[in-house]
Amino acid sequence: MTDTFDNQNISPSIEEDACAARPLAESVQSITLSCKLAYTDEAFMMREDLRAVGLQRERLKSDLVQQENEVDAIVVTFGRTRFPSSEVAQARLQNAEREALKDFPTTP
Repeated sequence: MTDTFDNQNISPSIEEDACAARPLAESVQSITLSCKLAYTDEAFMMREDLRAVGLQRERLKSDLVQQENEVDAIVVTFGRTRFPSSEVAQARLQNAEREALKDFPTTP
């Protein structure tokens, strides 16, 4: 018999906890807001005095999604951004490379 104990799963997941907290039958406790789990209580989560917590959750959500998708960096732009055509960008790159070679000539 090989019963193994997984320290990582000592407590139920959030989904399991939320399902277990759903009332099977309506009772005083099931309709009392103070007995509802905080993260399943939308009115509680939307309180103005919990705005900072909500902002932290929003930031954490995007960070976790990026980590799951192995995103190392993102670029955020504000305002208008214009990208030159490939031909214009290539010409600018070649010009910049020529200018850089003038400042740092290679020696054979």
